[in-house]
Amino acid sequence: MATPRGKGARYIQVIRDLGIAPVVWYHYINGIIVARDAIAPDDFARGVFLSARGGSWGRSWDHLRSWWPLHGREEGLVVCCNELRAHLASRAGG
Repeated sequence: MATPRGKGARYIQVIRDLGIAPVVWYHYINGIIVARDAIAPDDFARGVFLSARGGSWGRSWDHLRSWWPLHGREEGLVVCCNELRAHLASRAGG
């Protein structure tokens, strides 16, 4: 899990591995925010997630960069989703 410096964090940002983020985001919005299967996963990744303008939610890279100044600062904790899952699994099983 993240280092103890985040114990008193005022700002917590959970990020996801950018290699799987487009897939997860696609499955989240497919059928909820956009009509089910209205866009193919590859088209979504290229046209929305990775495009220069991004989707109506903006670009993921810009969102990540907006939080990056908090990385390593006492008041901020930037943690990867996979770390949270591993931590939860270790607590649930123990």
